[in-house]
Amino acid sequence: MACFGHDVEIITYDERYVCSISVFLAGIIARLEAF
Repeated sequence: MACFGHDVEIITYDERYVCSISVFLAGIIARLEAF
């Protein structure tokens, strides 16, 4: 995932927040495609 390519030490809260949402949405899309 592109969002995990950042250095963890310099990642901002906003980047982590957007990253967690994108991962969450990717999980939902993967589940929808499975049906």
